[in-house]
Amino acid sequence: MTILDLAPGTYDLTFTWYDYHVWEWAVWLLEVTVPDLGQPADPSVGDVLKSDCYWQTTSVEEPQFRIQTWGLIKALYH
Repeated sequence: MTILDLAPGTYDLTFTWYDYHVWEWAVWLLEVTVPDLGQPADPSVGDVLKSDCYWQTTSVEEPQFRIQTWGLIKALYH
């Protein structure tokens, strides 16, 4: 996700996911410092992208336009 026009300062990003390898929730914290570049303090969401892992093969049919890359490889590995 891209966040536009975020006010300068230090922010903590928390990533949380369920790790099926150890059967428990995992948390990863990343501290990000946004410099003052004269941006207005009026945040909005820009691009939202999903990793290829999101598109893993499931029982639901994949959209025809989606090209399987890492998601398929990872799905086969599991």
